[in-house]
Amino acid sequence: METNQLLEDTVTVLSVENEKLKRKYFFATKENHQLKQDLKKAIEEIDKLELEYRRLTKMLALYDRGRK
Repeated sequence: METNQLLEDTVTVLSVENEKLKRKYFFATKENHQLKQDLKKAIEEIDKLELEYRRLTKMLALYDRGRK
């Protein structure tokens, strides 16, 4: 009987630890998803800024040529 109780206690402890790990995994996965979305938005913004920079650089070059 003591062996059965020990096994039941072990299973209970493992179940509790398993639930804790499931919660940690869920929140880590959720955070990872959010970070990926944030990174995607940042990359899109960088692309827009690079295009704007190239456009302004070309305009400045044309302006400088016109002043000479």
